[in-house]
Amino acid sequence: MPELDGRTSFWMSAFGILNRTRPASMGGVPPINPVTVLDLADRLQWPCQPDEALTVIIAMDDEWRSMQQKD
Repeated sequence: MPELDGRTSFWMSAFGILNRTRPASMGGVPPINPVTVLDLADRLQWPCQPDEALTVIIAMDDEWRSMQQKD
């Protein structure tokens, strides 16, 4: 496993937390709610702007969901 720089490690950790907030679904993998991203970023005082948090987490979530649907 490659070593992660601090910023990558931060986003991976943030995504891991947000992945736990994913709504239940009877089919497919639903996306993480953008409002939940903004709320968590604000509550935990993430070192980024709200638009960056949304951009990064949504991109990670889109890729994660795509990988899950291939299985």
